[in-house]
Amino acid sequence: MKRYLPLILSLSFLIATACKKKETTPKSPNPANSNSFTLKKDGVPYSAGQILITSSETSEYIGITAHLNAVQQNIQSYSMNLNKHIQPGTYDETNSPISLSDICAFVHIYNELQVFYMDDGKITILTNDTVAKKIEFNFKLNLLETTGPESVSITEGHAKISY
Repeated sequence: MKRYLPLILSLSFLIATACKKKETTPKSPNPANSNSFTLKKDGVPYSAGQILITSSETSEYIGITAHLNAVQQNIQSYSMNLNKHIQPGTYDETNSPISLSDICAFVHIYNELQVFYMDDGKITILTNDTVAKKIEFNFKLNLLETTGPESVSITEGHAKISY
């Protein structure tokens, strides 16, 4: 037994140190996490709890989807496709739910039964750095319900996105 005691203690030490959790230093925040998307819908403030960005080298558009939170993705969400080569300036925009314009498309899902699309409004591109892939813009839009007469006014819209 005396011969095995050092072996058992050595193996116990190796097992204990191998299973010990390594301490890590938190990494600096990812620039994509600094995305923001806020607006007022009929005067009520909205700030996205989750923002999803889609973009590829072959696509002309940046896809932006803002959810109230990660759990309730099918209610109180906003989706926007924005031309990634758009130059700074103010654009008046008219759109229909079927065809996308060259500049922007905007959809609001209020709940599973009510979906709104962009009727008209203005989008002001403040900056668009296509090298750093960062865009910042303001927007004011009027939305119409797809299946009914209801409309929604979006004011004080602001987004800062890394794509």
